[in-house]
Amino acid sequence: ALGSDVPPRSTLLSSIGAAGLLDGGGPDAGALRASEDAARQNHERMGTLETPAGLALLSSTGSTKWMAGDSAGALEALLEAKRVRHDMDTLETLDGAILLRNIGTVKWARGDHDGGLLAYAEAKALYEKTGSLSTCGGVGLLLNIGFAKADRDDVDGSLEAYDEARGIFEARGTLEFPSGATLLSSIGIARGYMGDQAGALAAYQQARCIRERTSAIGSLAGANLLRDIGIAHSASGDHASALDIYKEAWQLRSELGAHETPCGASLLSDISEVKGKQGDLKGEIEACRDAKRICECTGTLRSEGGLKVAQRLAELEAVDTSACWV
Repeated sequence: ALGSDVPPRSTLLSSIGAAGLLDGGGPDAGALRASEDAARQNHERMGTLETPAGLALLSSTGSTKWMAGDSAGALEALLEAKRVRHDMDTLETLDGAILLRNIGTVKWARGDHDGGLLAYAEAKALYEKTGSLSTCGGVGLLLNIGFAKADRDDVDGSLEAYDEARGIFEARGTLEFPSGATLLSSIGIARGYMGDQAGALAAYQQARCIRERTSAIGSLAGANLLRDIGIAHSASGDHASALDIYKEAWQLRSELGAHETPCGASLLSDISEVKGKQGDLKGEIEACRDAKRICECTGTLRSEGGLKVAQRLAELEAVDTSACWV
């Protein structure tokens, strides 16, 4: 049902075997992979790989290898499953659409973004052909497409996918669930990238109302949403409102025990920046120092974000020292 949270950007492939691994039941991953490899060799030897049983094995093998971190092996198995479905004339089905979506996810994760988007497009065509685009899987695919296009800076393309997903949520009456809030947050981010801060804030505020009504604001997703709202306020020049929202986000992260994290450091960097825009040099330096400290504690000081924090702090401290000599 669309009332459940839709799959996240890093959607995992699903299968009975993979579900067993997630639940902690059944054989360990190594034993399961060995068993599936042996079963595949047996199917190949008997010439039964191109049967429903062989197809199910290939799909399960792809899922198992993916969850074990073997993306190359996962892709090989899923592409073989696609070939078998094509030969069995069962590719243009809902199961075929799910397979293509999974292929797109693995290709994207491996850096083949063109191949990933192409597989997603093929999957969407089959979801539409089978009348299944309005299902949870179909909406999840639209979000996959939206996230992927946003990552490639195709804001118009991402908004088109998000708006299509939103239409399905609204038609089903399920926009007022946390999953709807997640979608609205994505729309807000895309509109913000386009420079439409008013549109971004409208989407964010609607997402916040939904999370508050459904008691889902007190979560990491809620904290991220608050930060996004602050960013939109800051981009609109309303630094006072931005700082208030950032403080809410920090308080929530503190309550969740998620403040001493790389995301917490990023939030402190935002707080530092907005304090600087308000002319509060002391507060700007203090927040930036805290951000650097967290980067050091989390081993992320040499990351792109950590290096920016360190450089900014050095510049701020230089300005502060110069001011003392005036």
